[in-house]
Amino acid sequence: VGEAPPPAPGGHDPFSALTPPERLVLDAALEGAQNKVIARRLGVSVRTVERHRAAAFRRLGVETLVGAAALKSGLSA
Repeated sequence: VGEAPPPAPGGHDPFSALTPPERLVLDAALEGAQNKVIARRLGVSVRTVERHRAAAFRRLGVETLVGAAALKSGLSA
C-alpha cells in the first residue's frame, strides 16, 4: 500500500525495520484509513491492526501517527 519512503538522512531508512504487516498497517493509517477500515482490508481484527500500529511506532521510536508521518517525509520526529 503506497510507495517506499525516501531514505532518512545518513542513508538509513527507519521504515526498513518494520515487518510487512506493520508496514501495511502504518502506510494505510498514513493515508488516513481508520483501524476498522484497515482491518477489513487486510482481513484481520481491529485489535491486530492496533497491535501492528503500536509495534511500528515502537520500532520507529515515535508515539503518534504525526511522528511517523514526519519520519516518512524526512523531518525530525
